[in-house]
Amino acid sequence: EDPCTVELYAGSRRQEIEAHAPVVLDAAVQIERALPAARFVVRCRTEADVGLFDAAAGKYRARPRHLTTTVGRVPAAPEAPLLGAVAKSGTVTAELAADLVPHVVFYRVSWLARIGALVGLTAPFIALSNLIAGRCVAFERLQVGASGRALATAFLAVAGTEATWSAARDDLERCVRRRLAVPAPAQRAAWALCQEAARPRAR
Repeated sequence: EDPCTVELYAGSRRQEIEAHAPVVLDAAVQIERALPAARFVVRCRTEADVGLFDAAAGKYRARPRHLTTTVGRVPAAPEAPLLGAVAKSGTVTAELAADLVPHVVFYRVSWLARIGALVGLTAPFIALSNLIAGRCVAFERLQVGASGRALATAFLAVAGTEATWSAARDDLERCVRRRLAVPAPAQRAAWALCQEAARPRAR
């Protein structure tokens, strides 16, 4: 089996990282069982976040064999191309979708928050990729507890074979990237500024 890379995103705040580290680690372990050659890369916002994740991960025995942490999004190694990502809900999901990276999305909450979300949540999705698409192009889950089983199962369903991986990328291209593509953005911005400058001002 050829090596591949799976990105993990646990968040950028201390509480998020501490809550989400066991979730992404458990998902990675279960993905690795199906894809033994997979390499996992935790993408962090800052060096401080790397330290926070490593400290949080040190509390858990289960982890994939090939796990590294790094700052920012850098290209995957040529010998292990990017397969997909497991990401907490946030702006990164829009970036992943625009880059045509198949991904699954989660956010860990308490049981009480989960019930409250079911009752009071007005947005149809928690993932920006799904909100942009207007439908579910990425599996998403309000996560209660530290198990990553559902995320791993969903990830393998969209990225576990070449056929499903290609289909997921095609879906992201059609439903997200094309909606985000704006022709001549510099000209549009200049025109908007000119219109605003020419607008009569109230005295």
